[in-house]
Amino acid sequence: MPDLTAQSTGRYSKSENNNPFNYITAVTNDNTYKSRSVSQVLDLGWTLFNGFRVHAQKSKFGLIQQQSLGNEQLVMENTVQAIILSYYRVKVEEEKLDVLGQLLQLSGDRYKRSAQKKKIGAKTTFEFLQDKNIYLTDSTNWISQKLVRKNALRSFNMLMAVSDEKSWELTDKLIYNEPDWKYNALLDSMRSNNYNLKNQYLNLEVLKKDMNIQRSQLYPRINFGLGLNYGDQKFENAMGVGGGSSIDYY
Repeated sequence: MPDLTAQSTGRYSKSENNNPFNYITAVTNDNTYKSRSVSQVLDLGWTLFNGFRVHAQKSKFGLIQQQSLGNEQLVMENTVQAIILSYYRVKVEEEKLDVLGQLLQLSGDRYKRSAQKKKIGAKTTFEFLQDKNIYLTDSTNWISQKLVRKNALRSFNMLMAVSDEKSWELTDKLIYNEPDWKYNALLDSMRSNNYNLKNQYLNLEVLKKDMNIQRSQLYPRINFGLGLNYGDQKFENAMGVGGGSSIDYY
């Protein structure tokens, strides 16, 4: 693309000379000196060939655009993956809480029976304290697991961009269905759908384009330039008026 530059300058000056020995002052009794000048410059420059630099930069920008789209897709995939993992983490912690709740119920019933047996002398104090310790341990585990489940739910709500206190009813079942994996199918899926890997390849191509841009400086360059310079000057004092104009092409 051509580069057009225009510049215009003007100057006006007025001076007085109070030197009594000045010739103009002695003859005309006028010591005023005026000067006006105008300059206008117009430059046109056009690079016709710069060593394939433009082509390399255009290719680089195209790769960067593809890389940006890949990064956007990668962010979306990572976000979806994080939400899914967080969802099932909440589900796992809920299942753990249910199991610990059942254990707490059993140990509580055992502790109550043990207390009744101790009253009638059917159980020693040591056995009673053992059952009580198991009940207290299960209670502590259940309370700790309840806190873990609450933190997992809070992390899930944060990923979903909702209130921390929002509750959910998770309906999925924790059932593992072993898929029939095949190596070639996994390899093809990795190459076609792995945007992280694609971005790494694109990054290598961008580095190659940078090398081509630097290598373009080794080629000769062809530039076209055209310019016009116009100047006008005028001087005025008591002796008369003078000046001139000039036009330069290059």
